[in-house]
Amino acid sequence: MVEFALIFPVVIFAVFGIVEFSLMMFSVGSSRWAAAEGGRIVSEQGIQSRKCSDVAGCVRLGRAPASACDADCQAISTINITPIGTTSFAAVDEIDVQKLAVASNGALSNDISGACSPNGCINKYTLGGGNIAGWTNNYPPGTRGVTLGSADYVSVTIRYHYPWKTGLMTRFPVPNLVATYAIRLEPQKFGP
Repeated sequence: MVEFALIFPVVIFAVFGIVEFSLMMFSVGSSRWAAAEGGRIVSEQGIQSRKCSDVAGCVRLGRAPASACDADCQAISTINITPIGTTSFAAVDEIDVQKLAVASNGALSNDISGACSPNGCINKYTLGGGNIAGWTNNYPPGTRGVTLGSADYVSVTIRYHYPWKTGLMTRFPVPNLVATYAIRLEPQKFGP
């Protein structure tokens, strides 16, 4: 009985820790997958838009079925119907769509050249598709008309936090996590 009483709290803490870690890893994996899917959509769509009723998850953003849904809207709609958007394991704080700059050595970095604004070419959205309060989006999807032979890159970043599910972990700070996916924009035109 004494041995059981000494070991039981350690075992319970370990079990709850395993459960918390498993749920957090599920959130990490699903956010990475969602960022990749969002990036793929942004890359493929470029300057094109579709009717909201033709995009899975668009109506969840509170848009009218006949309204236009640009590349960012389609990416957010896709992220919204992935596990990171449909489960309560993690809370999405922000979704960023950002133009990337290519260095002479081929490395990608944030485009802070001032072409769009002093903060770079970046759009910030909520999971519900609204703009982040106090932020002006300055990377319009209509400017992403890449032609064959040119290379523009974009990243989709999901910023989220994982609220602890068990009371044992509340003494630790809430983890703020980030999932980013960078991809080359697909050509919208194949000629000059």
